[in-house]
Amino acid sequence: MADARVIKIDEAAVFKRGDGVETRLLVGRENCETAGFTSGTTQFPPGKKVPFHTHNCDEQVTILDGEALVEVEGQSSVPVARHDTVFVPQGKSHRFINRGSGPLTILW
Repeated sequence: MADARVIKIDEAAVFKRGDGVETRLLVGRENCETAGFTSGTTQFPPGKKVPFHTHNCDEQVTILDGEALVEVEGQSSVPVARHDTVFVPQGKSHRFINRGSGPLTILW
């Protein structure tokens, strides 16, 4: 059985995704070898987004701070705000757009 781990946010690996968007890996096979899931945060400057993308598993995204517009393949765009949570089924193309005047931070 694996040991529990504490991952400090300021020690998490940062991936720069362009346009000032940054992702931090919190839990994944890269730092928790036996993890059965991946989790992290992504921060978007005002007006920024990432391209439409899919995942090979279901995804839960919770807005930690800011306001977003979530776009999911085949559905109407929906505005979301702090503590709102979005469920995206595996294989569904989706993206988040920062629609606020400050940073948007999501937990996935």
